[in-house]
Amino acid sequence: SYFSNKRELILLGVALIAWIWALYYIEITEMMGPQVSQIGPFGTAFSLTLILIFSMILLQFTTNQVRSIIQKLRAEKDAAEEASDSKSTFLATMSHELRTPLNAIIGYSEILMEDFSDTEEYSKTQIEDLKRIKASGQHLLSIINDILDLSKIDAKQTDVNLSTFSLFDVL
Repeated sequence: SYFSNKRELILLGVALIAWIWALYYIEITEMMGPQVSQIGPFGTAFSLTLILIFSMILLQFTTNQVRSIIQKLRAEKDAAEEASDSKSTFLATMSHELRTPLNAIIGYSEILMEDFSDTEEYSKTQIEDLKRIKASGQHLLSIINDILDLSKIDAKQTDVNLSTFSLFDVL
C-alpha cells in the first residue's frame, strides 16, 4: 500500500482540498478584476501561502513515499542477488554430486557390455538393456552439462573464444 497509515491519508486529503480551494479563490479574485479591493489583498496572499504550504506537504509526502518504494526495491534486489548466488553455489555443488555417479553408471554399463558381448551366456535383450542404461546416462549427463554451462554463462564465468569457421562444416 502507498499509504502507511490513516494519518498520512487524511493529511493528503486535507492538503488536496486546501490546494483546490486556494486555486479557486485566486481564480475568483482574478475574475473580479477591479473589485478585488472588496476581498482585499490579504485574501490573495493568504491563498498563495496556503498553496505554498500544502504544496510543500504534498511534496514531502510524495518524497517519503518514493523513499519507501526505493527501499523496498533495494531490499528485493538484494534478495534476488542472494538467491542467484545461492543458485550458483547449488549448481556448482550439484555438478560434482551428479556427474560422478553418472560417469560411474556409464562406465560400469560399458564394462558390462564388453563382458557380455564376449560371452554368449547373456541374451541380446540384456545387452540392449545395458545399451539403454548407457544411452540414458549419457543423455542425462548431457542435460546436466548444458544446465551447468547455462549457469556459468549466467554467472559470467564463461570464456569466449573467437574463431573463424565454416557454417556448412558445422551443419
